[in-house]
Amino acid sequence: MEENKFIPLRVVAFQENDKIYMVCLDTNVIVRSHSLESAKRKMIEALVSYFNTFKEQEVLEGKYLRKAPKKYFISWHLYTVLNKVFKMIKTTCNMQYNPHSKDLQLA
Repeated sequence: MEENKFIPLRVVAFQENDKIYMVCLDTNVIVRSHSLESAKRKMIEALVSYFNTFKEQEVLEGKYLRKAPKKYFISWHLYTVLNKVFKMIKTTCNMQYNPHSKDLQLA
């Protein structure tokens, strides 16, 4: 894999009561916070920690894949079609991980 090639990650955010949740559909990493900005920071920290548990070759082989429950995939697809299912906040977001540099960023 090229040093600057990133792995796309799909992340969905939703609000339940007074909490913001973010779920990475590709790794099943979930974070909870009181604000969207805080949830984004927590998601980045959680995903970097998650990817650091793998060797670069394992990431390249897709061994990090751990699908989130189907309800989150359904909400992701409904949101992109209907634009605000399950109280989605502003937008869905994509992230990408570079296993070589161990860099994670919002796409």
